[in-house]
Amino acid sequence: MGSLNPETVDALNMLLEDVRASVEIEVALSNGATEYLEREALNSMGVEDTLMSFLLRDWMEALNLPVTRRINGIVLQALDLTRYDDRLMLFVQHQLASREQAERLVEEAEIDADGRAMLRSIVDAHTRHAAWAEQRAREFAETRQIEFRRPGARPPGVANGTGDSVADDPDGVLPDTSGERSVPRMPETTMPDTTDASMEDAVSEAESPPAK
Repeated sequence: MGSLNPETVDALNMLLEDVRASVEIEVALSNGATEYLEREALNSMGVEDTLMSFLLRDWMEALNLPVTRRINGIVLQALDLTRYDDRLMLFVQHQLASREQAERLVEEAEIDADGRAMLRSIVDAHTRHAAWAEQRAREFAETRQIEFRRPGARPPGVANGTGDSVADDPDGVLPDTSGERSVPRMPETTMPDTTDASMEDAVSEAESPPAK
């Protein structure tokens, strides 16, 4: 296979940044999950995306392509949201966007069969992730509305009548599992030299109960 054109290489690196961001959002969501099965589902997604990010990176390195060490700064947007269903819907949008990026790359004539197979696995995984998260966001929003309609229930975001803002989930705001992140799609901020090790730590963190 000949060398890939610069546009394809850039698109591959953008996809790699997206998959890395998926891992961090999945870890953060799992730490805020209130149900065991929900936490396990998010942990599985995190492991799946971690594996795919390693495979994509290794495939690019085997072709002697430049490999980004950055991560999509959409993680910061997820951390800024306080309502759990809003976080899930942002995750849905991110999964659909990365799926479309992978689908476009599958059609790239210069990408070999191994590369296409890997990209199709990302398409399949992120389609499933988006469908699960969208359904869970809808269910969570419905339970919040039911709670709000109960006699004597306070509006979301009001605690003890003081007007102090509170998160809808008992664990509060999502933890930042990895330190600084760039603005979404902006390339100035780079990942530290321990990018891949940090993602492994993040997944390990998701498999253990959140620290008190």
